[in-house]
Amino acid sequence: MFGFNTNMISSINTGSKLGKHKVKRYLYHFTSADNYKKILDEKKINMAHKDPFLNAPGVFMVDLPNFTNQWLNNDTYWYGQNLALSLFRESCKNQDKIVCLRIPTEKLDHSKLRIRSEDRFFKKFKNFSKVTKHLQFGDSVKNRSYYIQRGESIEHIYQNDIPADIVELVGTVDIDKNKVCRTYNERGAKQKNIVIDILKRLFKGQPEEKGINYLGVNIWG
Repeated sequence: MFGFNTNMISSINTGSKLGKHKVKRYLYHFTSADNYKKILDEKKINMAHKDPFLNAPGVFMVDLPNFTNQWLNNDTYWYGQNLALSLFRESCKNQDKIVCLRIPTEKLDHSKLRIRSEDRFFKKFKNFSKVTKHLQFGDSVKNRSYYIQRGESIEHIYQNDIPADIVELVGTVDIDKNKVCRTYNERGAKQKNIVIDILKRLFKGQPEEKGINYLGVNIWG
């Protein structure tokens, strides 16, 4: 870890109750500038993207405490990339801007919200014949604490469109796609610093900024 105080971000993401469990107060969706324009035009985040493992399309999101810890420190590399950087690469669609959207979970139908371990996803990625039920259908968000205890990177999948009028724009920033959209031979701090720089610029002036500013304190010289 980077000496990052998770309470800084968790305090604004305490969440709403789901039975005896909690769903984080906000989930975050990263996308390209072009796709954000499409969201505004269509007045919804369209769930049209179909995952290669899930039987249904969905809107893919992360919760910030998990993303800034498990995803950022994940050693499951995809095409040589840190897992958090891989998400940014897929989100920007080889464009030079990335957009972050904040979705309040109290406005979502929790029965349509699933979760998946990205650690398990990428372990199975090259062998479709061994796909588990967890990867095919996702798991109930009620079981989130189980994956947190195991230190796994969690992806949230909402199996419906999300109305644009409940979505909040966090920010839009320029990125160097020659850094974000490439295969790396080297791993570790260099890739993490790219993610941290993007997050700091995205969340500048936002309630999450104070927690984001603690990222990377042990790896930045």
